[in-house]
Amino acid sequence: MMRVAICITTFQRSVVLRRLLDSIVGLQIQSTAADVCVVIVDNDIHASARQVVTDAIPDFKFKISYDVEPVRGLASARNRAVKMAAGADFLAFVDDDETVDPEWLEHLLAEQRISAADVVMGPVAPQFIQPPPSWVIKSRFFEKNCHMNEKVNANYASGGNMLITGRCFENLPEPFDRSFNLKVGSDYYLLARLRTMGAKISWAPKAKVVEYIVPERANAKWILRRRFKIGMAIAISERLLKPRFWLLLRPLKGLARIAQGCASLPFAFLQGKAGLVRRLGWIFFGLGNLSGLCSGRYREYGAGENDRS
Repeated sequence: MMRVAICITTFQRSVVLRRLLDSIVGLQIQSTAADVCVVIVDNDIHASARQVVTDAIPDFKFKISYDVEPVRGLASARNRAVKMAAGADFLAFVDDDETVDPEWLEHLLAEQRISAADVVMGPVAPQFIQPPPSWVIKSRFFEKNCHMNEKVNANYASGGNMLITGRCFENLPEPFDRSFNLKVGSDYYLLARLRTMGAKISWAPKAKVVEYIVPERANAKWILRRRFKIGMAIAISERLLKPRFWLLLRPLKGLARIAQGCASLPFAFLQGKAGLVRRLGWIFFGLGNLSGLCSGRYREYGAGENDRS
């Protein structure tokens, strides 16, 4: 029987975790040959999610495994989830601030059967908890891969909607690099490593999840910080995997992004704040590239911060 583990990491977000588990209960599994379980790793040493899991188990349709990862960081938490899912044929990753469509898992598995891909990814659509400024919606910044099509093999997979075959982890004792523990990019770096190993990546447009956006993120400051950190994560990944390429080409790409953003700023005002933030995002992305070139020590998950995406 095919074993599938749905892997969730969480940190002090019991309410949203409960919402995600409720959506997983609604999954429609058409294949009778699929044995589905849910793996939950709590990255809070105080085990703040334990009660939510305990309350969910009696009426839950799938087996739940729960454990605490005391080392702070998303990479360490995901590595613990991979270990807990040992022996599974497929690992499906979803973030705790998301919900899944009833046919989410079925679409991921169906695409994997058709394409024989090692990694299958799907779109992440935003759902704002409070109505954001109109320019935020117009910018489409929070729509992760929502406008890709079936023929696109993405270069970047979001850990918030990703299916990976179990065999990908056989030669990777620590698939999510702990150097990314307190910053974004562990999923990008894993995917980049798998690609260098010859892994095939495919796209399942109907495997949809919804990410709930808190008001604190729907502003220019958060968006620009995010662009900076993504640019830095890409540069660090390239430095680790292909240093010659990184030393020669990535700084040029970063400078080109900065130049592109600066040159287009005068035209941004014709498109309002959405256009302005988009072009400033190019500049911050390029600056992130250069930061990754230097040291790349920007902390994503600092003390008191609860941004797990």
